[in-house]
Amino acid sequence: MWVHRSVELLQLSRSRTLQEQRDPVNNRVSSFSVRSTERDIFAPRPNNNMSMTHKFILPSGFECEVKEMTGKHQRLLTEKKGGDFNDKLNTMLVDILARVGDVTNPDLEFVTSMLAADRKAVLVMCRHFTLDFPEVFKFTYTFKGDFDLREGEESKHFTEFKEEVEIPTPEIPITPYPGSEEWPKGSYKDIPREKTVKLKKSGLEVSFKLLDGKAEARALATGKDKETSSHTPILMRNPTRPHKGDNATVPVAMDSNALDKLGLGDIEQLRKAIQEAEGEIDTVVILEHPYKDQVEEKYQHVHLDLLQEVAFFFPSQAM
Repeated sequence: MWVHRSVELLQLSRSRTLQEQRDPVNNRVSSFSVRSTERDIFAPRPNNNMSMTHKFILPSGFECEVKEMTGKHQRLLTEKKGGDFNDKLNTMLVDILARVGDVTNPDLEFVTSMLAADRKAVLVMCRHFTLDFPEVFKFTYTFKGDFDLREGEESKHFTEFKEEVEIPTPEIPITPYPGSEEWPKGSYKDIPREKTVKLKKSGLEVSFKLLDGKAEARALATGKDKETSSHTPILMRNPTRPHKGDNATVPVAMDSNALDKLGLGDIEQLRKAIQEAEGEIDTVVILEHPYKDQVEEKYQHVHLDLLQEVAFFFPSQAM
């Protein structure tokens, strides 16, 4: 996540790290700019002036080609019926993806099985391409929280406050999948998705899978039931441990009870291994309330995922 102060246009530099924010859910530290770990996929590189598609490299290292968004996608994301927002994003992904590696015109099964950071990259890159690579995302955000403002000798009470926000979209932090430069590039399905870590305290070997669209959907469904915890980011990656049977050693799924039994040192090591294995397109920004010092603490900062904002894709919807 990265901090945006609502009054000023945040100016970022790619030459150095400006600041860091830690995500309280998955404990990831995201930096604005670390040249050695970034893959710059957002620079405008149109194939030619008449092209209706755009090619770029995903965080997984595969070449991707996207089409422009259309009025159909604007209608799809703005209509009240037809499933939840993430289902609509999946439908849009099927439409806008022309090619991923060796796969042309990917179907819904392929799209939902794509790695999470790759899916985000497609959405953000397609948005940039469709809108001719805008420098900023400008929209009006309604901040919540009670506060008073003096106008002359009178005091006016507010329960919400609208303010225009500008976010420099080309500076969205990007982290490619570690080691992806060594992954086989013949077929997307050949990506080595399973990772294994040996926990130092217990000596237990735990395997987990890189996050994909299907796991994200399951987590979102769980989140709606408010059953999330510190274990959720680990469980999303289907952790397993080896179990010695009569004839062979087989992987056994680890649930919350199994994670409860791990020592804190081991579970922290597992969490760190997961962080270090994942790529990331950090689309979450932190907006600071214009009158932060006057509102309750819970309203002082807002965590906003740009991909969940219709206006991010279609600026006219910000009116």
